[in-house]
Amino acid sequence: MAQVLHQRATTTHAIREDIQRSTESVATLSRRYGINPKTVRKWRSRTSVEVVRMGPKAARSTSLTRSSLHRLYQRHGTSQRPRAGEATREKKFFKHYPIGYLHIDISDIQTGEGKAYLFVSMDRTSKFVHAQLY
Repeated sequence: MAQVLHQRATTTHAIREDIQRSTESVATLSRRYGINPKTVRKWRSRTSVEVVRMGPKAARSTSLTRSSLHRLYQRHGTSQRPRAGEATREKKFFKHYPIGYLHIDISDIQTGEGKAYLFVSMDRTSKFVHAQLY
């Protein structure tokens, strides 16, 4: 059976078994395998060579907590409310135009028969629109 290792695994099953059976010092084994002495101590204390899930054993609620929301806001740079003295942007309203003030647009359109032109005119006050294809 092939062993499946996660991306950051530094030891294999064979190395773990050797660590568990060996009577050599922690420093010697860590130098031999190029791993941290903490890793050697960890595998010596275990009875199995299988990787054990390190997270919570029972799944907790997946609802947001205050601390997880705070981390989310910090990550996106919105963890603090704006100061009272800071200037806020004022809402801009559209200009008022008299009835009859037309806005005209022209656009090229590719059709199956070739190129066509779309003319659109809009009264900015009444929002009446007229479109024609040539």
